[in-house]
Amino acid sequence: MSTIAPPTAKETAAAKGILRKLVALVARAYYEPKHIIVLDLLSRVNSQRDEELARALRVQSKELHKVCGKLKSDGLVKVEARGEQIGPAVENRPQRKINRSYYYIDYKHFVDVVKWKIYKIGKMIEKEVQMQMANMPYKCPVCNKEFSALDFAMLDKTANMVPLCDVCRVEIQQGSAGLDSTGVSEKYTKFMNESQPIVELLKQNG
Repeated sequence: MSTIAPPTAKETAAAKGILRKLVALVARAYYEPKHIIVLDLLSRVNSQRDEELARALRVQSKELHKVCGKLKSDGLVKVEARGEQIGPAVENRPQRKINRSYYYIDYKHFVDVVKWKIYKIGKMIEKEVQMQMANMPYKCPVCNKEFSALDFAMLDKTANMVPLCDVCRVEIQQGSAGLDSTGVSEKYTKFMNESQPIVELLKQNG
């Protein structure tokens, strides 16, 4: 019976490097500088106390929790309350205990969230493109008569199923009519270009 060998230190270090790079790319693609700093810091440690993060950002704890709250609501970081003893031990008097907040990245959850977000954003933009194309009117290049997509069923068609103008009998063409189809297409292209490096790292992570 064969067994699967555990990952070597080199393989583990390589996997961690990929995850850190993924965190850095996601942070810079979708977040503000203050969120980038938090994600960069958390990618280098197992967890970080809120006070230490606040010092790194040079903000008060209230502002820090607001910044981390955004990342937490997006599913990229998690927080854990840990009880800590403070003050010196005194005979017959227990040490005072307080809860401190520690932020950390659950990498498995992080990867799943990023995959889902890229999928959802891509589908949303694809839908925008499809709706834009569906609403774009068609026009006869000869008489300039316009036709909607709903008119297609009533029009004669060529052997290649291209609709013919019912006035001029020539193939009608899709026009812009002031609709910002180019803007939507560029938005989709930009999203694909920006997300490609992230997708490649997700593939490497498995």
